[in-house]
Amino acid sequence: MPVIFYLFCATSMIWLCLPRPRAWLGMFILTMTWAMYAAHIAPVGLAMIILMAAVGWGAARANGIDRKILLLLTGLSGLLLASHRLPGFAEIVLTGLPPFTVSPATTFYLHLDKAIAGLLMLAVFCRSDRSQHLATWRDRGLWRLMAISLPLIFVVALALGLTAPQWKWPASTYLFFSVNLFFTCLAEEAFFRAGVQQALLALMPRRPWFGIGLAALLFGLAHAAGGWRLIVVATLAGVCYGLAYHRTRAIAAAILLHFLVNAIHFVGFVYPAILH
Repeated sequence: MPVIFYLFCATSMIWLCLPRPRAWLGMFILTMTWAMYAAHIAPVGLAMIILMAAVGWGAARANGIDRKILLLLTGLSGLLLASHRLPGFAEIVLTGLPPFTVSPATTFYLHLDKAIAGLLMLAVFCRSDRSQHLATWRDRGLWRLMAISLPLIFVVALALGLTAPQWKWPASTYLFFSVNLFFTCLAEEAFFRAGVQQALLALMPRRPWFGIGLAALLFGLAHAAGGWRLIVVATLAGVCYGLAYHRTRAIAAAILLHFLVNAIHFVGFVYPAILH
């Protein structure tokens, strides 16, 4: 694995485990420096990161309409980065993750633009996050929600024919887990839950189901390339992730549930989906 993988995983863990941004800022700068040195990021890509960070910094210090506009710009810039719409980022091919199911051959990449966007959105949208609070993880309701969500999601996926049981534990399993957690789940939950869902809840605070449901639907539609079955299952999963975040105000709860769904899917079922 390239060095940038380990650096970014360490930076993300520092953010998730320590309550103050200063604790991970130095590590983030080191990671970006190495990414430039290793030619994973071009100067134009670094400029995009600095611009997003500057807008997010402004949003954190603004009030009123200025804050709302800057938060919107932060989310939009994060979306553009995460969807690979901005130049200056190299795709890093992971040769250690070969095809391992009856699904079409899949090439896996480290997408630094998506991962960086996720981390910056966490820093901006989750300034009062409760992920580090011990009380969050002692909440029995959270664990009941997870215990209900996991089988429900896979029962629906099986009923729709999206996947099928297929046990596997290839040598690349732990590598897949790490990539999926830090380069996929973190970024997607930062945007859809900490960003979109919270913005919708701020607009309609008395109707939380509206914000949770619409954010989940947008999350499902983001998986449209996988067909209507994946849209349905991803939307259902998005509702579960949204409920976990809404209950705890801890983005790590949503990230954990998202990761568990993906990990179980990888290990216990046809991944990424059955051919139709």
